[in-house]
Amino acid sequence: ISTKLLKISQISYSSTDADLGFKPTFGPAYVPLYGSLREYSEVSSKYNDLNKGDEPGIAYRGRILMELNANMGEADPNIKNKSTIPDDQISDVMSNLRRHKYHLFTAFDMGSMIKQMDSQIEFEVSIGEYGNSLSMSGSCHPSTTQPCHAVYDGTHYYFMPWSASKPAVIIHSEWEDVEFRAEAYNVMHWTLEHMEEEVRKYKMIALARADESKLNVGLNQVIHNILHQLKTIALPSLPEHANNLDKNWHKIRLLQIGLMKQEKEVTPEFVGIDLESPDDVIIDIADADRLARIEEEQEEEAEAEGELIELEDPAERTLTLPAQTPDPQDEDTEKQTSFGSCIEQLEALLHGSLQAESLDTKLYYVDNVISRFKALCFETQMSIPDVFVWMMSGTSRIAYTRIPIHEIIYTPNEHGRGKHCGRAASFFLKKPRKEKVGAHLALNMWFGKFEHVAGAFKTPSGSEVTVYAETYENQLSFMGNWTTKMLPRPKFSDVSGKYEIPKESFAPPDGWNFDGDWVVSVDKAITFDNEQGLTEFREAVFEGQTRNPGAKWSAKSTETWWTDEKGETSPPIDDVPCKEGWKWTTDWVLDIQRAVDSQGFEYADDADMGSYGPVERNYHLARRRLWARVRERTTPEGNVGWVQFQSKTDEDRDPEGWEYSKLFTTKFHLKEKTFDMVRRRRWNRKLVSEVPVPITFTVFKDIDDKDKDNAERFNIAPRIMTEYPPQDVRKYQLRAYLYQARGLLGADPTGYSDPYARVIFGNRSGVTQIIKQTCSPLWDTTVVLDNIEICREPEDIAICPPDVIIEVFDEDPLHEGLHDKIKKIQHKKAKGESPDAEVIGLSHFKSKSRASALVHHDKLGRVVCKPRLIQPPFAMDSGTRLTWFEIAGVKRSKGDLLAAFELFEIGGGELPPLPRIENKRLIVPDHIRPKLARTRVEFLTWGLRDLAAYKMASVDSPHLEVEIGGQSLVIEKIKSVKKHSNFKNPHNFIDVMLPVDEIYLPPINIRVLDNRSFGYTPLIGVCSVKNYGQYRTSYEALMELNEHMQTLARNANKEMNLEDPTTASLTELELSAEMDSRSATPNDGDVKEDAVQVKTAPAQVDAVVLEVGGDAETENSSKSAVKKSQSTEHLIDNDELDAVPDQADGHQQKPPEPGVVATEPPLKNTPPKTKQDDDVHKDPDDVLVSDWWSKYYEAIGGDPKLKRLFRERNLPTIKLYDRELEKEFNFNDVMQTIPISKPDNDISSDEGSDDEEDKGEGGGSSHRVGYFKGSMKIYEITEEMYEAGRKEQPKLLFSNLPTNQSLDVLIRVYVAAAVGLTPLDFGGSVDPYLVVKCGRTTISDKDKYIRRNVNPIFGRMFQVRAKLPRDSKVSVSVFDHDLIGSNDMIGSTMIDVEDRYLSWRRASCGVSQQYIKKRSSKDRWRDSLKPVDILKRMCLLKGWTSPQFRRDAQGNLKVLVGGEVHILEKKGPLQLKQGAENASVVPSTKPSSERNELALQVLHKNGVTPEHLETRTLYNDDCPGIPQGLLHMWIDIFPYNESIPAPIVINPREPEKNVLRVVIWNTEDVILEETNIMGDEMSDIYVRTYLEGMKKKMQETDVHYRSLTGVGNFNWRMIYPMDFIIQENKMVQEKKLKFWHIEKTISKVDPILHVEVMDKDVFSKDDKLGWVHLDLSRLPAPRRTAKTCTLDMYEQDDGWISLFDRRKAQGFWAVYDDSLGTRELTGKVEMELEILTEAEAIERPAGKGREEPSALDPPQRPETSFNWLTNPWKVFVLLVWRKYKWYIILGLLVILLLIFVVLMAYTAPAAINNAIFSG
Repeated sequence: ISTKLLKISQISYSSTDADLGFKPTFGPAYVPLYGSLREYSEVSSKYNDLNKGDEPGIAYRGRILMELNANMGEADPNIKNKSTIPDDQISDVMSNLRRHKYHLFTAFDMGSMIKQMDSQIEFEVSIGEYGNSLSMSGSCHPSTTQPCHAVYDGTHYYFMPWSASKPAVIIHSEWEDVEFRAEAYNVMHWTLEHMEEEVRKYKMIALARADESKLNVGLNQVIHNILHQLKTIALPSLPEHANNLDKNWHKIRLLQIGLMKQEKEVTPEFVGIDLESPDDVIIDIADADRLARIEEEQEEEAEAEGELIELEDPAERTLTLPAQTPDPQDEDTEKQTSFGSCIEQLEALLHGSLQAESLDTKLYYVDNVISRFKALCFETQMSIPDVFVWMMSGTSRIAYTRIPIHEIIYTPNEHGRGKHCGRAASFFLKKPRKEKVGAHLALNMWFGKFEHVAGAFKTPSGSEVTVYAETYENQLSFMGNWTTKMLPRPKFSDVSGKYEIPKESFAPPDGWNFDGDWVVSVDKAITFDNEQGLTEFREAVFEGQTRNPGAKWSAKSTETWWTDEKGETSPPIDDVPCKEGWKWTTDWVLDIQRAVDSQGFEYADDADMGSYGPVERNYHLARRRLWARVRERTTPEGNVGWVQFQSKTDEDRDPEGWEYSKLFTTKFHLKEKTFDMVRRRRWNRKLVSEVPVPITFTVFKDIDDKDKDNAERFNIAPRIMTEYPPQDVRKYQLRAYLYQARGLLGADPTGYSDPYARVIFGNRSGVTQIIKQTCSPLWDTTVVLDNIEICREPEDIAICPPDVIIEVFDEDPLHEGLHDKIKKIQHKKAKGESPDAEVIGLSHFKSKSRASALVHHDKLGRVVCKPRLIQPPFAMDSGTRLTWFEIAGVKRSKGDLLAAFELFEIGGGELPPLPRIENKRLIVPDHIRPKLARTRVEFLTWGLRDLAAYKMASVDSPHLEVEIGGQSLVIEKIKSVKKHSNFKNPHNFIDVMLPVDEIYLPPINIRVLDNRSFGYTPLIGVCSVKNYGQYRTSYEALMELNEHMQTLARNANKEMNLEDPTTASLTELELSAEMDSRSATPNDGDVKEDAVQVKTAPAQVDAVVLEVGGDAETENSSKSAVKKSQSTEHLIDNDELDAVPDQADGHQQKPPEPGVVATEPPLKNTPPKTKQDDDVHKDPDDVLVSDWWSKYYEAIGGDPKLKRLFRERNLPTIKLYDRELEKEFNFNDVMQTIPISKPDNDISSDEGSDDEEDKGEGGGSSHRVGYFKGSMKIYEITEEMYEAGRKEQPKLLFSNLPTNQSLDVLIRVYVAAAVGLTPLDFGGSVDPYLVVKCGRTTISDKDKYIRRNVNPIFGRMFQVRAKLPRDSKVSVSVFDHDLIGSNDMIGSTMIDVEDRYLSWRRASCGVSQQYIKKRSSKDRWRDSLKPVDILKRMCLLKGWTSPQFRRDAQGNLKVLVGGEVHILEKKGPLQLKQGAENASVVPSTKPSSERNELALQVLHKNGVTPEHLETRTLYNDDCPGIPQGLLHMWIDIFPYNESIPAPIVINPREPEKNVLRVVIWNTEDVILEETNIMGDEMSDIYVRTYLEGMKKKMQETDVHYRSLTGVGNFNWRMIYPMDFIIQENKMVQEKKLKFWHIEKTISKVDPILHVEVMDKDVFSKDDKLGWVHLDLSRLPAPRRTAKTCTLDMYEQDDGWISLFDRRKAQGFWAVYDDSLGTRELTGKVEMELEILTEAEAIERPAGKGREEPSALDPPQRPETSFNWLTNPWKVFVLLVWRKYKWYIILGLLVILLLIFVVLMAYTAPAAINNAIFSG
């Protein structure tokens, strides 16, 4: 039946504050349901899918009373999933949902934009089931308007002829009280709209490019107004029956607003900036003194209140906002920009305590406040359903609109009322499930409680609501007489004929009385003239002939008759008169554009009833042919837009008010005709009432039985009208000034459209002319719509005028061959002609011609705007200005319209004269139209890049068509994009008339077309440049600047005692020749070392060299000789200071052969060891800065010591940029890269393109088909310049450009490291490797992938030979290596190398900080050009004169660059000393070096790209817009016509193979934790050690048993092999992280030795007595004796050593226990630590423990130190006998004595007995 979706975000709130956050809750409240139409049919409707909730419903389906609650934790098992709600709970809920009576009033003010319909039209208004004619509830409401035919408006649409008597509907219904919810929503939304309007006005001013100071004041005023709006919000209080969701959101909103109200009130008064008009950007502040006075007054007030606090540092008073706009998705940003903090930021911005670096940043915080406030503007418990307005024709529902109830509800609070409550508003009725407009209505609606009707409800201004009873009297024509017999409907019935409604059977409702008698009312639509609104009409007359059977068609045997198109008798064509007010424009001609024969005849069996056809048969007795003639309405002189609308005279009407027709279902007319069979007339009777009560008539079938209880009756609703007195019906004239449009959709295959605009206002419409083949039409037309009736007061119209609707269409003549049309347009543009404008729309034939049927109109968009009412007396210039209006499409914006609209009341005074007529159209008046100036547009059309295939065929030979200001320019095609994608002649220009104000500038449209076989030129893509103010310049200003530069140069020349330096700079050809003749690197004795052959890869460089195959097309590489100027005694010649390398030395650059692949083994960080190295102590700091990676780690800022070394030694550094280089520097100084997109007519769906390259970095548009490289300069010219440009090629501003011919280059891609790669493997790891792609070449480094590292150090360099511009893009991708399956791409980044190479910023190779020429240095000069040559190239590209060098009298070197003199600074670039590389530096004193150093100094001052690393973000198309990691990398580009320097060595640092030998000698003072059986404290001591990350390879000594003094003797050696990187102080380890891993993972750890003193236990885990963690690179110096070894050794500031420097250390180290948080001394270990290289370890072998070789002596331990399990008797002797010997002896004696006594006692009785008896 229906589906309702509840947003969780609207029924719950997440917050860390327990008082704010609440779980999902809803109701109890009704939920309205919507879906398809309720047709009560068993047949499935085509709109049933709407019941699923995926699309907005088109009809009300019912309501559900529901409540929702959520609880945390486990579900209660005792609660069933389904249960019946107890009756008492239902009663409690229903008691809180008391119903109120509501009154809905809807007045139909205007209806237009209706398509042609033959049947009558009525409109239905419904709310819920109330008023719905399909509802079965049985209620009857006056919810429909009076059926009426629409009237043609003279151009295209039809309108409803309501005039002064307009229909209305009234519906009474009962609903719950939702007034408090609607009021809260409307208050919030009203505030939001005002804030958005403030920002919109400011942005309109910003488009006018006003002065920045004025914009800043204007933005401050916007902030002031927004804060004022936020501080004046007053939400309504909640009633008692509000539910929990109401209370929760009310509390949250109050808290947010309460935070705002606690803020300090805004005190500054910003005045005078007019945000209404974008032209008036003048700030109404007298001068700067007034501003200062206001600021002083504010400061005095603050001091008086004690609020002015003096700070120690004035800079602390302000907080600077970042220049880059914060990312709203960032978590920190989210915290900083909470709603309360957003308000605080606005307050701070306004008071000046918070400063923004740009207006855009400031505006960001304003938008942030609005967006967060917008999140609170919603209401999800609006239980009253929406109002539906349907346009119906008979039983068919044509179009509808759906109006939310909160938009029309009345509340006592003015800001809480609906925005359409009680005021005229426009609504577009659209067809179900379509975006096509079915009608446009102007409605006046009011919805409120009954108690508000008496005091608040008002009818539309000046109108009176009247109620009429209505019935139709019907008759039938029979045998020529009109009778009521055999009628298919009752004699008196409703309009449909279903119900019999005699006039006598009406019974007025209670409280209503009839006023007057029944009167006849005629349908207004048929009272209008048939030629209503037309300016041209085609008069058509049929000439018919009949013959007898068997006769021929001849004058004697045939009878001729004449009829019109409707079959009525007509005079012969010669006697047809021309109506008054019309004139004939053509003669009578036969219409043969139909299915007729050669003579224009069509044949039939019978003249009256037969069906006509073009083929004659013998049985045909009648034929006819059509004569046509066009007549034109005579308009008042000079009034092109005047259209006359008039009703038919009384002569054309029936005196009794009958309407005639052939059938009841066809259209009626006033005058009886021959074939009319039925007639009717409408009877109305007025009713009056004093109080608003329901209006429903009870109609009795038998009036005599109305007093009986069982009388048969039914209810019927009356007709309600809003009637205006004649004096309140005013007529107006609308003048629509349509100047131009921009950015329209290209609906034609050519990428352009044939646009025209249609203006609709009230019941009138008009059109502009068609502009052929353009997306930025310049109409320059005034459309005048006259005699528009508006029944409203002028004051009301001035506040809220009716809407003006402009629709933009594209006309496609279907009868014209498309191919011929395209060729004709292109031929005109190729000749430099502009397509002629054609006028349509003014000639609409009532009798549709065949030509009009062959025209197809595509809708491009619509604009809805308000006209400006001009109050009398009318002036010539009323202050109206053109404004840009957005042309809205179905789903997105489709361009902009530059227009203005004025509304004049006819009769209010003499109207201003209409503008002049040009080409049969009224142009825009001079005081409104933009001021135009002759403008020259220079185009630098460099080339096209990355063109995607079109229709499965590659684009090979494209050309450009550029359109601006109605003028077009065709750029010569590229012969072959695959070979050379640049245009042959990049310099082009066009002279056009453009507006002076930038806000009115039309866009520049660029089309790319491909030239294919048979003349087929399909459109590949388009691009539009709208905001090109950056390209505007002044020709005179440039000339003045050039003259100023020349003057500065002359003045500087005099200061430098130079000759005139304004000699011509090096031309492009000269520069190329000079660059060819120069060496790659400085030649001062190092030329042979610096120059390398690319054919063989440089030695000791881990590089991949792949070369793209050469082009088959050869180019002329001949160069002109360099023109060398004569040197003077003051001028230093280039050859004097820098000798050019001798080409005979064999170092001329040779290009590498195609297909060469070379890789070199890694370069070791440590040079081969020599004897000298053994003798000379090496400074460890030298090792830290010995390679390139030291510069890298200094750049990332990881080691403070490294930064200190670079700073103290003045070593050159590299700059690490935290984003892409093109975002740091503007490489578009020569040209810009503009994306080319698919034409809109080629985008058939929202699906992405199949081409991967269509998507840009970070998930760009899938409709991108390529890029255009170029630029432009726009400047005003004089008429003399224009005339001169037509005769000969003028001097253009684009000059000194690099050559656009193909160029072979060597591209080196250096990738240092990656950061934060997205893990793709199980366990959160990744095995990354690099893939570089350039053109058709792909280099994969798969064999050298790095195992399990999300932050890998690559240290890879890739070389590829490329040809620019063909291979202008380099792609660097990171892949994840997988042993099974395909490798996955993590992310990639794309670099445009061409922009970098062409830029004067020298981004092709970063400029070093110092000019160092020694090749063995890591800091050597690495560019192919010297600083002097780079400076010359920069001057050439910037249009400066070539640099001039000289020395002054003091010997200081100077250079003149750009009109400024630069002097070489004393602290010049440095070079390395001989013998100690990188240890220290000294200045160079060679003249050539000084000149290069000065050039380097000038380059850095002018902002060239320094030696750098850029951070590039990786993106993946599978996760568009989501970063997948970062790359630290850079790119070098070297032309092959220059010597190429050796590459930079960035191989990852290889660890040294070392061996750590640890000898544990003794332990002292170890704590004794155990007690033996004799009570003595003791420990079984042993020592174990292991390296960080290698605990599984732990080694331990033997056990020193029963240490009674804490002394342990071991003499035990432990050996650990270790790979160590000395520069990073890291150990490199390879191990499996998990047992199931196949490969080992490489990791870097600190060189930490863990030493642990243990107590051996037999039956339990060994106890740890003490430990110490020794960092071998920062080791506390050991103590000589145990007595001096304390914990202080770990806390001292000095005394730290590096074992890698000392190589060996021996002594005592304290061990401790810090398990409780504080260190406690638990013993001392005497150790010997020694680091040996792998070679040394082989030379001096040693065994582990006490094994050979170099076995250690066994320790001299006490006798008590042994294992008691193996020597128990020895344990007894040593531990028991020695201590308890005498006790043991005495015990034994006592035992013997006892035994003797016992034995004696045992034997004594027997002995005595024997003695007695024997004795």
